Amino acid sequence: MYASPKYDEMSARGQETVDKMTQYLIRVYYKGFMEVKYRSSITDGPRHVFNEIVAARRLRAEGILSEDEFDVIKSSIQHNASMAHPESIMTALCAEEELNKREGALNLIHDLDILEQWRTYKEEESMVRRPASQREIRPYELPKINFEARCYNELITWRRREEVGSEEKWGSPVGRWEYTTFTPGAKEPYGNREVTLAPILAQMTKEELEELRYKRLRVDYPCHSQAVEQAVALTSDSVKKYRSDEARLAGLLQTYEARQKQPGRVTVKKYMADCMALASNEE
Repeated sequence: MYASPKYDEMSARGQETVDKMTQYLIRVYYKGFMEVKYRSSITDGPRHVFNEIVAARRLRAEGILSEDEFDVIKSSIQHNASMAHPESIMTALCAEEELNKREGALNLIHDLDILEQWRTYKEEESMVRRPASQREIRPYELPKINFEARCYNELITWRRREEVGSEEKWGSPVGRWEYTTFTPGAKEPYGNREVTLAPILAQMTKEELEELRYKRLRVDYPCHSQAVEQAVALTSDSVKKYRSDEARLAGLLQTYEARQKQPGRVTVKKYMADCMALASNEE
């Protein structure tokens, strides 16, 4: 980039912009890309988000990025904040090497009795056959990110709430936990939502959760890859076709297996090989 004659022909402001872009690509974007490649588990997702924010903050502190430019980066991260969701953070904490972090997540799960809430909800859904228009959808809203966090479990604002009559008290030692949400494009983008449990933890029994005090959670699901994007597309499509979770899972597995076995699946490599074979036969 610096060797290009066009760079020398740029104005001072243009060269400054190119320098900033280069610094950002090398120290933030490419660094984050390699971290995702090296540690690709879903339990590493919140740490990747936090490391990206720290790297961008460092550029701001060094004067490479202005406040306005840092706000642009914040806006991009905020609109893609799924890995900073409480469900993702609790899953990541359960996979930590440090015992106190795992215990913090487990104490939160037991304190809220989220597991029992999830089981009750699943039992009600299985017993009551409701039309699709009347079924409740598990809430999932992006969190409002704290860009001055010191560690990834501080990326969001955790709050306790105690309902006393019509009033609410924050900071009470008992009550439900909530987090601050962010809704892009809304007139009032910030709100509060009750903390929910990630499905990967909700599927575990109490005994299996207790075992996490002695050994950390290990999962093989990637935090971001082409497979994840394909899974999101398949899941979104299955929600429109099937009613129950069991039917959705069966439909997903059947679709995946059919695509893997499909003989007519054409790739660029296969297409070029067939063209070369056809050309050689004609000769």
